[in-house]
Amino acid sequence: MALGVALVGLLIAALGLVGLVNPAALRDGVRRLWATGLGMRVAFGLRLALGVFLWLAAPECRFPTAIRVLGGITFASGVLVPVVGSVRIEALLDWWLGLPAGFVRGWACIAMAAGGFLLYAGL
Repeated sequence: MALGVALVGLLIAALGLVGLVNPAALRDGVRRLWATGLGMRVAFGLRLALGVFLWLAAPECRFPTAIRVLGGITFASGVLVPVVGSVRIEALLDWWLGLPAGFVRGWACIAMAAGGFLLYAGL
C-alpha cells in the first residue's frame, strides 16, 4: 500500500507541475470536469476514497502519523462537500478560476511539495 501512496504523490506532483508550467491548462481541465456535472461527485468520491486509502496505508509509510493526519483531513474534506453544497462550491470554484496565474502557480508549488512528500513517504 505504501507504493500506492507514492503513486498518489506522483500524480499530485504531476498535476502541480501542470499548474506551475501552464496554469490556464489546469484551470481549463477543472472547468471542463465541473461542466460535465461530474465535478461534485468526483470531488466527493475521490476525497473519501483517498482519505480512507491514506489512513489504511499510513502504517506502511515512513511518516505514518503525518499520512494518517492527511488521510483524516482528506476524508473530512470529502464529507464536507455535500454539506457545503454545490452552490457554495461553484462560487468558490468561480473565485479560484478567476485568480491571477501567479496565485495558481503558488498553489501548484504547494501541490508539488505535498505530492513530493507523499512520494517520499511511500517509497
